[in-house]
Amino acid sequence: MIATPRDLIDGGAKRAYDYPWANDRADGDHQEPTARGWGRRSRRPHAYRLWEWGRGRVRLVLTVASVLCAIAVPLGVITSVVLALMFDASYFEGGQRRYQVDQTTGFTFEQIGQIDRGIVRFFSTSESLPTALAAVGANPDVFQDKEVLHMNDVRLIVWFMQRIQVVTLAFVATFVVLALLTWRQGGLGALAQALIASAVVTVGLGIVVGLLTYFAFDQLFLAFHETVFQNSFWQLDPRTDHLIQLFPFEFWYDAMLTVAIRVVLVVIALGVVGVVLGRIKGRRV
Repeated sequence: MIATPRDLIDGGAKRAYDYPWANDRADGDHQEPTARGWGRRSRRPHAYRLWEWGRGRVRLVLTVASVLCAIAVPLGVITSVVLALMFDASYFEGGQRRYQVDQTTGFTFEQIGQIDRGIVRFFSTSESLPTALAAVGANPDVFQDKEVLHMNDVRLIVWFMQRIQVVTLAFVATFVVLALLTWRQGGLGALAQALIASAVVTVGLGIVVGLLTYFAFDQLFLAFHETVFQNSFWQLDPRTDHLIQLFPFEFWYDAMLTVAIRVVLVVIALGVVGVVLGRIKGRRV
């Protein structure tokens, strides 16, 4: 039924709920025309509020995941860079040639290369060090018992780092997928913030580690071993123990700087990706 100006002026006989514009309720519901007239209530406002509630929860999840991603990215990058070196026999040999360890060990570089490949095999399997060395053609008795025990401890650390790498990279990959699926709810922005924050934090840590390595590597090296290893197997004699002869102090100094530089370069690249994503997100807003 349609109201006329006269109806409104005269007060009319029409009831308020007979007019479409008078059917809004305080609770946000309203009536829509049906075959029997005005009377059925719509639940669209409730659905809209439910959608807004879900959208808020998505944003909360993205915020928490973004913070966790900012922590996971540095851990994933650091472990990946370190493990890449630990499983690279050619990197071992490059440092050994640089510091001419053949002169201190009495081994040829062919023999040293076999030992390096045996160590890499040892890290990637559950074989004992002598067994891994023998499997690649190296002398299984090249290391003394104390050195073998220390390498067992080192392998446990390598395996622990592998677990951290898998967990962190899996989380980051999951977050990237989530961010792409929820880009309308701010997923790209959350991903951009995580990458930028992780880059800033990691670059800062890289600079600190680089400075410590350059100015106080002796103390840093000693503190690391005293903290990580709860025994004295790592205290080797460079005059008699082949392990420290093959991997001298200078080798680890170079390795630490290599790790710091590679980590910083990787996270800077990820930070640039974060900036690009942030600009894309800004254009879509």
